[in-house]
Amino acid sequence: MSESAVITAEAAESAALLLVDDNPRNIQLLASLLAAEDLDLAYATSGEEALESVENGDFDLILLDVMMPQMDGFETCKRLKANPAAAHIPVIFLTAKTEPEGALEGFASGGVDYVTKPFHGAELLARVNTQLELLRHRRRLAERNAALEREIERRKQTERELWELHQQSRSFLENMRDFACQRDLGGCPSKVNAAGRMLLDTAEDVPPAALCEAWRRLVHPQDLPMLAALFSTHPEGSEYIRIEYRLRVGSDWRWIQALMEAAKRPDGAIHGYYSVERDVTEQKQAEAARIRELEDFDGVTGLRNRNRFIQEARYLLGARPPEAPVALMMLSLDRLGRVRDTLGYSVADLLLQLAAERLRSHLHGNDLLARVGDNEFSILLKDLADYAEAAQVAQRLRHLMRRPYQAEGYTLHVTASLGIASEPTADADAAALLQEAAVATEEAKRRGGDQELHFRAAYSRLAWDHVTLEGDLRLAMGLPDLELHFQPQVRLGDEALVGAEVLIRWNHKDHGLLGPNRFIPLAENSGLIIPLTEEILRRLIGHIRSWEAGGLVVPTMAVNLSGQHFRRPRMAAELAAILAEGRIEPDRLELEITETSVIDDPQQTIGILEELRGLGFQLAIDDFGTGYSSLSYLHQLPVDKVKIDRSFVQGLPADASSRRIVGSIIDLSSGMGLSTIAEGIEQRAQAQFLTERGCRQGQGYLYGRPMGADEFASRLTQPSSIDPSATPREGGP
Repeated sequence: MSESAVITAEAAESAALLLVDDNPRNIQLLASLLAAEDLDLAYATSGEEALESVENGDFDLILLDVMMPQMDGFETCKRLKANPAAAHIPVIFLTAKTEPEGALEGFASGGVDYVTKPFHGAELLARVNTQLELLRHRRRLAERNAALEREIERRKQTERELWELHQQSRSFLENMRDFACQRDLGGCPSKVNAAGRMLLDTAEDVPPAALCEAWRRLVHPQDLPMLAALFSTHPEGSEYIRIEYRLRVGSDWRWIQALMEAAKRPDGAIHGYYSVERDVTEQKQAEAARIRELEDFDGVTGLRNRNRFIQEARYLLGARPPEAPVALMMLSLDRLGRVRDTLGYSVADLLLQLAAERLRSHLHGNDLLARVGDNEFSILLKDLADYAEAAQVAQRLRHLMRRPYQAEGYTLHVTASLGIASEPTADADAAALLQEAAVATEEAKRRGGDQELHFRAAYSRLAWDHVTLEGDLRLAMGLPDLELHFQPQVRLGDEALVGAEVLIRWNHKDHGLLGPNRFIPLAENSGLIIPLTEEILRRLIGHIRSWEAGGLVVPTMAVNLSGQHFRRPRMAAELAAILAEGRIEPDRLELEITETSVIDDPQQTIGILEELRGLGFQLAIDDFGTGYSSLSYLHQLPVDKVKIDRSFVQGLPADASSRRIVGSIIDLSSGMGLSTIAEGIEQRAQAQFLTERGCRQGQGYLYGRPMGADEFASRLTQPSSIDPSATPREGGP
C-alpha cells in the first residue's frame, strides 16, 4: 500500500485543510504529500496570515508550524481557539521539538496532535486521516442529534395538534346541527352528538343497546329491512356508504341522508362507521318538483319540450274549427355543433337562448313554441289566413335567424333551415306533423341549409334511404364490402409511375358498387368519416406490406382527409399510431386536405398540419382553386404539393380562362417552393400544355382509371407504362 493511501476516501471527501509554515519548502513538501488525497488545500506563511485565512474561509483541519517569527504556532492556536467561529477547527502542530514539554504546551494551547519534523509521510497522513475521520463522525453525530431533536419536536407538535383536533372535533360534533354518530358494523348508532340525542330523545349517557333501540323505533318500518340488508352485505365493513332512509320526527316522516366513512383500527381493520346524517326532505321535494318541470320544459331555453309540445298541440288541433288552416314548422339552427365544438357549451347554450328569445318576440301569442331537439325548435302556427301565410312566416323567421348574435364577447352568425308541414283535414295529428316537418328540415339542411321547404312524400323516402344506408355503412366496417381502389399518378415528362391516390368503393349488397359521392357525405354527417378513414389506412397498410413482401416497389400513396379530422386536436398522434401499429413510416403517405378544411378554422388546422409534417407525413392541398380564400392561407400552410382541380384541367388547352388560372396556380406554387399535380387529365393536349407550363405530375384517365388492388399490383411491375384500359374521352370520370 502506498503512503498516500492512508487517508480514506470518506475522510477526504470535501475536506479543506490550511497548511501554515513560514518555510515555503516545508509547505511544498506538505502539499506534495497531500496533493493525491483529493483534499482542498490552502496555504499561509505566518500566524497573522493564518488568522486572516480562517476569518475568510471554512476549514476542517489546520496543520500549524510551531516555530514562526512574530507569532509562533502556540500563540496562533490560542487566538484561533479564542475565536468562537474557529474554535472547533482541530489543529495539528508541526514541530522540530521532540521534548515532551513542547507537546504539552501545544495541547495546552488547543492543539489535538503534533507531527515532528522531518516529516514521515505515512505518519503525517495517518494523523491527518485520524482527525478527518473524527471530524466526519462528529458531523454525523451532530446531524443525527439534530434529526432526533427535530423528530422529538415534530412528535410533540403532532401530539399538540391531535389534542387540539380532538377538542375541536368534540366541540364541532357537539355543536353541529346535523345528526352525527358512530355506528357499529351492523349499522346501530353507539355514540351520538347533541343533535342526535335531541332527535332520538335520549340522554347523554344512554348505553349503546338502548341508543340503537331508540333509533330503530323511529325508522320507517319499510326502510328497516333495506338498512339491515345493506349492512349485512358488508360484514367486515365498507370504506364508504351513502344511504337515504325515513325517520319520524314529531308527527312527520323526514328523509335522512347518511354519509358514512369507515372507522378503522391501527391495523386497518374496520370496526364501524363515522356517520353524518342530514335532513334532506326539502331538497328531495325540490328535486321532485324540478323533475316534474323538466318533464315538460327545456332546461336551457325554458321553452316547452317535445312531449309537452305534442300534448298541447294535440289539444289545440282537436279544438280548432274543422277547416281552419294550421301549419307546424321545425326550425333547425345550422352549424350549431361547430359553435359548441369551437367555443364551448356555454356559448352554444347562450346562442340557443338568444334564438329562443327572438322567436318568442316575433310569433303571435297564440302560436305554440318549443325546443324539440339539440338545435331544433318547433312552432305550431294558429290563426292563419291561409296556408301561404305559413311560408311567409317561415321566410321571415329564417331572415330573423341570420342577424348577428352577441354571446360572451363573440359575434356569431348562424343560419336556419325550416321544414313546414300542413294538414287541411280535421284529424291532423301533432306527432305526425312534427315528423313531416322534421323530414322537410333535414332535406333543407341536406341542400345546404338556410332555406325553407314544404314537406313532400319523396323527402321521407330519401330520408329513409339515408337512414338505411348509414346503418349499412356501420355494418360494412371491417368487411370486404369496402374496397380500396388506386388511381395512378405519373411524372408528366416520361409518364413514370410516382404514386397513387387511394379511393374507397362500397360494394353494396342491394345497390351494387357505390362511388364515394354516394356515401362519403353520409359518413361526414353521421360521424363515421373518422373510423372510415382509419379503416382505409389499415387496409392500405395491409396492401403495402403484401406488395413489398412480393418484391414490388410501392410509391407514395395519397390519402384524403376530411375536415372533421382537423377538429380533433390529437388527430396527428392518432394517425401516427395507426402507421406505427402497421410498421409503416409516415413519409410513405401523402395526406390530401381540401381548402374548406383550412377555411373553417385556419389556426387550428395550420397547427395540426405542422404537427403532421413534423411526424414525416407529406401534405397536399386537394382541389386547389375551388375555395374562396386559397391565396389568403396558402403561404401560411406547411404543405408540399398543390393539386390542380379537374374543373380547370378539362378546359385545357382551348379555354383561355382555364389556361390563365392553371398558369397562375403553377406560378404561385413554384414561387412558394411547392410542387404541383394536375388531376383529371384525359387528353394528350392537356398533358402537353401542363408539362410546358411547368406542372410536374398528373393523374387522370389518360394514365389509368381507379383500379382494384390486384390490377394496381400488376401496374407496379410496369411503372412507366400507361394503363392500356384507359380510353381518353371527353368529360369527367
